[in-house]
Amino acid sequence: MPSFLTFDVSPFEVIVVLQIIVIALLLIAPTVERHNKRMKVYEEERLARVAAYREHQRLEQEQADERDRIREVANREMDRLASLRRAAERRQ
Repeated sequence: MPSFLTFDVSPFEVIVVLQIIVIALLLIAPTVERHNKRMKVYEEERLARVAAYREHQRLEQEQADERDRIREVANREMDRLASLRRAAERRQ
């Protein structure tokens, strides 16, 4: 076997390296947990903003529809009054 693939390490060194890795993971875990909580809060806030925007759009559309209905009724009434006026003028 080539010499560059051989490792001359003692079990103590392996244990020390594994302990360092475990300690590093334990130090990183709270940071990852805080990040995940923060991302969850951001996602909830984003979803709330999207819901509020959609509700706002729906209310605006309802108001526009109501204005259109009122305009149609007013136009029909104006047409009816105009036809009554023309009929009254023809009778005179």
